Amino acid sequence: MTSDFAQLGLTFNDATRALEGGLWQNTVAQAGQGNGSVFRYVNDLTAVQSGLEKMIQSGQFTGSTLADVNKIVTDLHIALLAAPASVNGGGGFGSVTVAEEALRASHLDILNIVNHNPQLQALATQDDSNGFMAVPPRYTTLIPTMRLTRHSPRSEQSSTTPPTVFLGV
Repeated sequence: MTSDFAQLGLTFNDATRALEGGLWQNTVAQAGQGNGSVFRYVNDLTAVQSGLEKMIQSGQFTGSTLADVNKIVTDLHIALLAAPASVNGGGGFGSVTVAEEALRASHLDILNIVNHNPQLQALATQDDSNGFMAVPPRYTTLIPTMRLTRHSPRSEQSSTTPPTVFLGV
């Protein structure tokens, strides 16, 4: 039986696929497409965040693994704020570009955390699962990149740096 963590990882992978296609939103559903991918993305990440919080509360993680899972929960929180902002003028992030960069950075950080913690990596791949699967290489670099601090989704970009073009996660 696949672990709860692996199941949450599969849900995270689904959210990643939404980012690969680009988040979008319509005011009204059109042509059978619904109101946009941003809602599916937010629902997926909310499920992952809620599941991890339940696992934390039940004491399933300890030590450095618990610290890493808490970092993942923080990154999920950032992504959940950034997703709607990325399709609605930037919101509290100040611009769409900064919101999109926060999405990218939080997603990549989550994958990095899982893939560098042996216990989380084992849970994510238990029973041949592929939870928290790596992002395709074409999405892992942006030129130039914006620098973000963990606690501030604001850009520290200098006025001489050209804007970053968001290509997905």
